[in-house]
Amino acid sequence: GVNKEDGFNKRGNLNTTVTWNPSRRLRVNIKHDYSQKYNGTRTGSDASGTAFYRRDQDQFINRVELGLSWEATDWLDLSTATYRTKDIVKRFGTTNTEDTRYSGELWVGGVIKHSFGPRSSPLELDGAIRRYLAYGPNVTETSADYWRADVLVKWTF
Repeated sequence: GVNKEDGFNKRGNLNTTVTWNPSRRLRVNIKHDYSQKYNGTRTGSDASGTAFYRRDQDQFINRVELGLSWEATDWLDLSTATYRTKDIVKRFGTTNTEDTRYSGELWVGGVIKHSFGPRSSPLELDGAIRRYLAYGPNVTETSADYWRADVLVKWTF
């Protein structure tokens, strides 16, 4: 296990997000996440207390995301986003192995926020629909291609 006094098992993360608004109606988000992990097992220590470790695993994960949102009208926003992840795992033991896995997702959709009728008793319609397309080692057949929709109708009288 990893505890606070363990000097070998390390984690590091670097997250960067840039948002650009080239116009009043268009927003672009770019995000990069980088993380690394180093795991080892403590095997002993010398007379001065210096610990010795066996290196077990190194892992490096890079994830790049891109998102676009466009305000088509006052009541309709269209958006899309995608990401791609590269995960490299190196395991050390009697046999050293290195696995590289890729995963990603793309979704497209829209959001509607609109009111109908008089202000004293409006009918409000809020809705969102998205289609997801994903790939990677953890993606099942049912999560590789699906739709998600939410609708809220509110009438004040």
